[in-house]
Amino acid sequence: MEFLPIGWSDIGAGGLVVLGLLFILLGRLIPRSWHRERIADKEGQIAEKNERIAFLQAALDKRDEQLSQQIANNTVAVTALEALRREAARA
Repeated sequence: MEFLPIGWSDIGAGGLVVLGLLFILLGRLIPRSWHRERIADKEGQIAEKNERIAFLQAALDKRDEQLSQQIANNTVAVTALEALRREAARA
């Protein structure tokens, strides 16, 4: 095997096992079932976070609507108080 770098032809079965374990420990070689479980966990976390985001967005929309109504009510109250102040100043 002339195309292999120096030392690779002498690695042997034990060296292959050690190399495989090294790849597993470094995360380069993981079982497919474990990978699928991790992906499923991450997708579940993403779904939960998306639900939470939707809930918070609905709460923010409701708050914005309530604030808009309150601003409109306060504008009417301010207009009425200014009219009372003007009437009191005339009297």
